[in-house]
Amino acid sequence: MDNLSFTILDIDSTDRTIQPESPNQDFWDIVWLSAVNVSSPVSYSQTKADSTHLLGDGSFSNPWRARNSNSSVEPSSTVGNVTVSFAEPLTQFTVYYGHGLRKRGGPADPGQNIFISNLSFTHSVCR
Repeated sequence: MDNLSFTILDIDSTDRTIQPESPNQDFWDIVWLSAVNVSSPVSYSQTKADSTHLLGDGSFSNPWRARNSNSSVEPSSTVGNVTVSFAEPLTQFTVYYGHGLRKRGGPADPGQNIFISNLSFTHSVCR
């Protein structure tokens, strides 16, 4: 595929040690991606909606993440969004999600989520 672009939405965090009244909220979204053309890595450009909120470049060693462990944003907000564009053709891409805080007890947090939006690409003829 050529000209792939998409936006990852709602990269944020909440730490229950900072907000003890919300015992179920303890997540820190950690997101990175990889892309290849057959077996060769493909680079991408990124645009963060708010670079004061998001850190990282989206690589395994420097994933996108909220600036600190208590940076929650509403899913409808654009603050935790990053748009990714690939200038080169690619055959495969993977978006990885990790949890950046250790769970300290209590039920699983339903707030752990990210979304992918505005996915677009041009279909390429087999090369």
